[in-house]
Amino acid sequence: DDDELARRLPDEGSAEAEVVRRDSDGRLWNAVELLSERCQALLRIVAFEHRPDYREIAADLGMPVGSIGPTRGRCLQKLRALIEEDDAEENGEDHG
Repeated sequence: DDDELARRLPDEGSAEAEVVRRDSDGRLWNAVELLSERCQALLRIVAFEHRPDYREIAADLGMPVGSIGPTRGRCLQKLRALIEEDDAEENGEDHG
């Protein structure tokens, strides 16, 4: 029942929810640090820009404008894999 689940979940403003959010944020940024410098730079730019200007990003990173989107996609894919690997290790699973 959705109502029962909602009652069991911590309030968004609760201390428990804050700890979970901080843990998730920390794990995310730890995974980002495992990426190449190029991926780190690109993801930091696109993560904090509302509407990133690909021409400006391309100039800053020294790469063609047309490769920004595909490179971003590959970087996000690598990031997802790192996070999933970390989750599996934390849960005692062996996918290696």
